[in-house]
Amino acid sequence: MPKSKAQEQLNCTIIGSGRVAKALAAALTGSSTSELCLNGIFARNTDEAERIARNNGAPKYGGISEMQRLEALTFLCVSDDALPALAQQLCHIPTAGPDACVVHLSGAHDLEPLTPLQERGIQTGSLHPLQTFPEGADAASFEGIYASVLGAAPVAAQLTRVARALGCKPVTVDAKQKKQLHLAAVFASNYMVALAALSERAAPGLSKPATQLLRPLMESTLQNLFAKGTAAALTGPVSRGDSSTVKAHLQNLGSPELTDDTDLSAAYRLLGRVAAGIARSDNRLTPETYDELLALLDDCQA
Repeated sequence: MPKSKAQEQLNCTIIGSGRVAKALAAALTGSSTSELCLNGIFARNTDEAERIARNNGAPKYGGISEMQRLEALTFLCVSDDALPALAQQLCHIPTAGPDACVVHLSGAHDLEPLTPLQERGIQTGSLHPLQTFPEGADAASFEGIYASVLGAAPVAAQLTRVARALGCKPVTVDAKQKKQLHLAAVFASNYMVALAALSERAAPGLSKPATQLLRPLMESTLQNLFAKGTAAALTGPVSRGDSSTVKAHLQNLGSPELTDDTDLSAAYRLLGRVAAGIARSDNRLTPETYDELLALLDDCQA
């Protein structure tokens, strides 16, 4: 009995040889279903493409110019800036069939960089895993995470199926929502690291980096955030309207050790205003206390 379209195995090709490409190759190979088949790895770094292919049992590998056809799914695991030129290059490669789809994993882009492929009648989409991929990331990086899905209805349906096969939770978005989600991800991930770095700079004289000493506090804050939401998770002097403590912090930021670190002072004032806004919206600050805090945070002489 022939397989239905929903059961057909999808031949997949990966273009790229970086951390995301390696993790995706492992995830496709270790998929919990037989729906996905890794057929090839192609990249500018042909040695690395061969290494990834051999590690994951992919029969084809080489440079991009050596690709003979675009499979059912071609995943572009390359830098954002490389997408437009790569799309132009892929236009000259035959497809495996009318349903062949080229998918980028970029968080920042919608489908505009793939316009040359669309103009040739090739389906395009985006599957962006909301995850970090450090060196050594593997198939487990996809387990249980959310992944945004962007594309026309048939493509979105197929990428939803792929995301689930990889162990992800798919979230269908439009182009505007995708860009907003990526912006949110930068705040939640990249800038969280920047905040940790600022905490270390705020206490330079400790025997250990501040992030080591503050790890239990940071972890419990995240637990409270996920369990209770942003407003309920907010604690500290700003949330309770403790102007004297805020003033003491600002004076400390002007100490000889910290006075030249203008980013630290600016970040404290900006985030203090954000925290005050959260507390005011949650009715934890009176209008008078809120205004007093803002005036203090805005006063560069404080």
